[in-house]
Amino acid sequence: MKTMTLKKITPKGFTLIELLVVMFIIASLAAISFGIFFKMKDGANEKETKVLIKDIASNMEACREETGVPYPAGTGNTTDLVNYLTGDPTYQEFQDILNNTGIEVKPFMPSFLEDSGSKFIVNGEIVDSWKRNIEYTHDITTRTGTKNNFENGFDLKSTGLDELKDEDDIEL
Repeated sequence: MKTMTLKKITPKGFTLIELLVVMFIIASLAAISFGIFFKMKDGANEKETKVLIKDIASNMEACREETGVPYPAGTGNTTDLVNYLTGDPTYQEFQDILNNTGIEVKPFMPSFLEDSGSKFIVNGEIVDSWKRNIEYTHDITTRTGTKNNFENGFDLKSTGLDELKDEDDIEL
């Protein structure tokens, strides 16, 4: 007579609990990584916007110093500012220089705004790293702004990440 011996069957694979624990660990690490990534991205956007605003201000000052043309009136948008920085001949003061001296005003646009595919020009307006319009204000009657140290002051401002006018705005 044959005797049968039962072999102990050992389970192959992982239990449901083990799989859930591993999935939880991977999900936790992913959540931490995404949080760090987005914080770093926002920090980079803020720095890029600060550089953009400072570069625009420097080029505005250079244009005023070289041409003598005062800053354009600013009521919030940057359309006239773009015309000013590009040396647009339809801009009245530049047209006067061309008519009186025969000299065409060269562009003073920051190099990273010059490209026709620039990510900082949208519909003729200068935008920040979050694709929100940069605010430009300049009172041409008093030739003053409120936040900067330029002789003929103007203000350039981005509302920053939260798009609210508050303490985290990025200003010149």
